[in-house]
Amino acid sequence: MADLIERAARVTPSPRQLAWQELEFIAFIHFTVNAFTDKEWGDGNEDPAIFDPAQFDARQWVRAVKSAGMRMILLTAKHHDGFCLWPSRYTEHSVKSSPWKNGKGDIVREVSEACREGGIKFGVYLSPWDRHEPTYGDSPAYNEHFKNQLRELLTNYGPIAEVWFDGACGEGPNGKRQVYDWDGYYQVIRELQPDAVIAIRGPDVRWCGNEAGNVRKSEWSVIPIPAGGDPLRTDLMAEDLGSREKLKEAERFIWYPAEVNTSIRPGWFYHASDDLRVKSLEHLLEIYYGSVGGNGVFLLNLPPDPRGLIHENDVERLRELGEVLRATFERDLAKDAAARASHVRGNDPAFGPDKIADGDKNTYWTTDDGVTAATVEFDLGEERSFNCATLQERIQVGQRVEDFALDAWDGRNWRELVRSTTIGYKRLLRFGEVTARKVRVRILQSRLCPTLSNFGLFQAPLIVSPPRIRRDKQGMVTIACRTPGPPIHYTLDGSDPTAASARYTEPIALPDGGLVRAKVFDPVTGKASAPCEAEFDICKGKWRVVHFDSEERGEEAANAVDDDPATIWITDWRTTKDPHPHEIQIDLGETVDLEGFTYLPRQDLTGGIILDYEFYVSRDGKNWGEPASEGSFSNVLNNPVQQTVRFEKPITGRFIRLVGLSEVKGAPWTSVAELGVLTERGRKARKRVSGQ
Repeated sequence: MADLIERAARVTPSPRQLAWQELEFIAFIHFTVNAFTDKEWGDGNEDPAIFDPAQFDARQWVRAVKSAGMRMILLTAKHHDGFCLWPSRYTEHSVKSSPWKNGKGDIVREVSEACREGGIKFGVYLSPWDRHEPTYGDSPAYNEHFKNQLRELLTNYGPIAEVWFDGACGEGPNGKRQVYDWDGYYQVIRELQPDAVIAIRGPDVRWCGNEAGNVRKSEWSVIPIPAGGDPLRTDLMAEDLGSREKLKEAERFIWYPAEVNTSIRPGWFYHASDDLRVKSLEHLLEIYYGSVGGNGVFLLNLPPDPRGLIHENDVERLRELGEVLRATFERDLAKDAAARASHVRGNDPAFGPDKIADGDKNTYWTTDDGVTAATVEFDLGEERSFNCATLQERIQVGQRVEDFALDAWDGRNWRELVRSTTIGYKRLLRFGEVTARKVRVRILQSRLCPTLSNFGLFQAPLIVSPPRIRRDKQGMVTIACRTPGPPIHYTLDGSDPTAASARYTEPIALPDGGLVRAKVFDPVTGKASAPCEAEFDICKGKWRVVHFDSEERGEEAANAVDDDPATIWITDWRTTKDPHPHEIQIDLGETVDLEGFTYLPRQDLTGGIILDYEFYVSRDGKNWGEPASEGSFSNVLNNPVQQTVRFEKPITGRFIRLVGLSEVKGAPWTSVAELGVLTERGRKARKRVSGQ
C-alpha cells in the first residue's frame, strides 16, 4: 500500500492541464438553431433559414463573461442537430445557408476574434453525435467527415485552449450506430493544437459527473486505473474516485482533473420562458465555492437568445457575481503574515512556511518525505475579521493532502473553524465571521508529504438570500426566507418587488394559477435579495389518481400529484421487473382546456426517469384516442429539470394519462416526482394577474 500511495503522490499535471486549471472559471456558450425552435435537442431537420441572429455581438458576450471574472469562452460550434456555426466546406447545414449576413457570416470567427481582443481564451465544442449528417452511422465515412470538420476549426481560428467532446448519443434503434474514432480525433488535435486540453470524452479533463454543478466532498485529480481499465469508462457518477481504498484497484495512475458544468438557466439553450429563472447569485456562489474551491474548473453555460445576445437578466447576474467575487478576493488579509511550521523539508529556508503567504505561486512549503502530518501557524500582526479562506497545494509536484483543519486562536485556545479533506489546486472554505490575530492549518493526513503554495484569508460581503415560493394542492401560496426575520415583499403583476410592494404576512390564494415575484429586504444592511419567481397553473385540490399499473410501498402513485417534488411515484421495482410501458391516469375533477403538460423527474437521479413517453387526454377516462403528445425528454438524466410539453392546439378533457415507454438507463421502471398540466384558464390567470 505504501508503494501505491507514493506512486499516486508523484503523479503531476501536464503543462496544458496546469494552464487549463489556472483558468478556474470559464464560459460555455450553447447557440444553434435551438435558440429559434425553443428546443433543447434539435433533430437535424431544421431549416437553416430560421437562423438569423440579427443583433449578434460577440463582443457583448466577451464583456459579459469578463464581468464575472471568466477567462475563456467555449463555443458550441456544432451541437447534436449538426448545424455548424462556421461555413464548413463539408456540409451545407451551416451559417452559409442561413439569411444571417446573407450567408457570409461566421460565428466561430467573430467569437474567436472577440476573445483574443478581450484577452481571454477560446475553445470549441464539436458534437460527435450528428443528427443531420447523412454519413453518420457509416463509421469510416463519418469519422473522416468529423476529422475534416475538426481540422477546419483547429486551423482557421487561431489558438484553441480546449476541445470539448460530448458523450451524448441518442441513436441506435434506427441502425445508425456510429463507432467513433476517438484516437483519430485526438491525433488531429495533438497535431494542430498541441496546447489544447481535450475534455470530457478525452484524455485531459473529465466530467464531474452531473450537470447541476454538484461537487464531491473529496475531488481527486489523481485517478487510479485498474488493469485493462479505460479512463473514458470510469464511473464518473461515483462519489469516490481517488481515495486510499480506490488506490488498491490501481495498475496505473493518471492526472485527470474535473470540470464542473452547469447552466445559468434550467436549460442549456435559450428559452424565453426561463428569462426569470436565472440562477440566483447565492446559488452561483455556492457552485463557485464548490467547484473552483473544490479542485475543479467551473464551466458556466450562457445561452444567447434569438437576437444573438446574452440576455439582460443573465448579464446582470454575471455582473453581480463578478462584483461579489472581486469584493471578496481583492484583499488578502493573510498576505505576508508571519508563519512558522512544525516541520520544514531539510530545514531548508527555500521550503519554509513564509513561502505560503508571500504571493508567489512558484514558491511553496513542504516537509521531508514520510512526514505526513504537520502544522503551520500564521500571525496576522493584529486582529482581523474574516469569513473565508483559501489553500492551494503545489500540484506541479502532486496532489497530497487528504485531511486538514483550519483553527483560529480566541485568546486562550485554538478553536476549529472547519475541517475538510482534499485541497489540490485550490480549496475555498466558508464559515461564520471570525475575528482573530492567529490562525493555523493542521495537515492531519497526506500522501508522502504535504505541500502548500498559498494560504489566504478574506472577508466576503453579506448576500441577502432570495425567498422560496411554494403552493399546496389547495392553491395556497407561501413565501419564506431561508432565515426568518427580514420582511418579504411581493407582486402579482409581473413587476419587480420594492419595499413599497405588498408585504407577505399570510398565504395567498391562487387556485386558478398566477405569477408571484418576491424579494427579501434586509432592514439592517438596506440590501435586497435577487427576485424569486413562481408561475402556477390550476391547483391539484380536485385531482385523483384513478389508475396505475403498479407502485412501490412508500412511493405511491398519489405522490405524483401531491405538489411535493421531494416525493415520487415509482412502479414496483422490488418484487417485479415488468417491462414498459407503465402508466398513470389522473381525474382532474373538472373539464378544462388543456394546452400541454409538465413532467418533473425525480431529483436524486436514480431509477425510473422517463425517456420516451406518450401523453393522452380524455373526456370520460375510457376513450383516449391518439396521443395528445409523444416523444422523448431531451437530456433529462443529466439535467433533470421540469420538462414542459405544449400541444399543437388546445384539447378539452377531464382525464390525463402519462405512459412511460422507456427509461433513461434502460431500466424497466417508471417514476414521476410531479405531474402537472398547462391549461387555458391558468394561462389567462397568469396574463390577467401579470398584465402581460
